[in-house]
Amino acid sequence: LDIQQNLAIVGGNCSIQGFDYVGEEQFWTVTGDNVSAMAFCDVDDDGVPELLVGSDDFVIRVFKREEILYELSETARIITLVGLSQARFAFGCENGSIGLYQKTNRIWRIKSSHKPLSIIPLLEAKDGVTGLLVGWSSGKIEIRSDVSGESLGKIAIKQNLAQVIKCDYRLDGTQQVLAIDIEGQVKGFTVTTVSYTHLRAHETPEHLVCRLLLEKK
Repeated sequence: LDIQQNLAIVGGNCSIQGFDYVGEEQFWTVTGDNVSAMAFCDVDDDGVPELLVGSDDFVIRVFKREEILYELSETARIITLVGLSQARFAFGCENGSIGLYQKTNRIWRIKSSHKPLSIIPLLEAKDGVTGLLVGWSSGKIEIRSDVSGESLGKIAIKQNLAQVIKCDYRLDGTQQVLAIDIEGQVKGFTVTTVSYTHLRAHETPEHLVCRLLLEKK
């Protein structure tokens, strides 16, 4: 946003507000409908991240401060957004669609019969992320190629999921993926930095990350 202070950005009823550490409003603008998802991404590749805003009218808007740079129409209400490297971002819709844009070009989109809860970039590499982890409401957790959207592997949790997140849960400097089901049970998976010397025959780096992640229950 190129705002020279830390703000809590809040999306609401057709508006976006930014509050400083004492709760004073320092930023305000309007958007086309109720805000349903937000993320940051340097979409125009100028070194300053823009604000991505998904809303109930099926549109992803890209804001540079108060100005709308781009409006990208999708097929349903936007419920998850995540910024990636190389001016790319991923999105998920309420109708089960997920996909990836680079700048304003949609690179791929796939559709499931279940709702995507979250899209999480996995290990960072020089040329971008190595796969996207997608958590679905059905209990499925899968890894998809960030390049093509191809499914690289999946596991299933017995219960329907409420959310999937990535965080340093153990406070030891490593990232874990936490899957929380609708009964409140939490299962953790460790995201591990890997050496590509461990590649098996005909295995891509993305498949290696998938295999190691799913082995680390």
